[in-house]
Amino acid sequence: MHKYKFGTKEDDMSSEISRPIFVGGEWVHCDQRLKVTNPANGEVVAETSLAGPDEYERAVAAALAIKPQLSALASSERSAILRRVEAG
Repeated sequence: MHKYKFGTKEDDMSSEISRPIFVGGEWVHCDQRLKVTNPANGEVVAETSLAGPDEYERAVAAALAIKPQLSALASSERSAILRRVEAG
């Protein structure tokens, strides 16, 4: 399995790609999976991580912990952080 990168050829929806979720500063692969289908023909085009209660709690805790620091940043600075996350 390769490292997922948004907006690249690796993001090709025509192949099954395991899509992790980003929680607390790291990519997390969940035990549960969700198959993504093309509504036009029902073909499975990807598979993604499906967050469960543990991942949900971890994500909420991480978001609440970082909220004060992020709130103090300009939107352009927050955008730059997201772009760095996206780049891996």
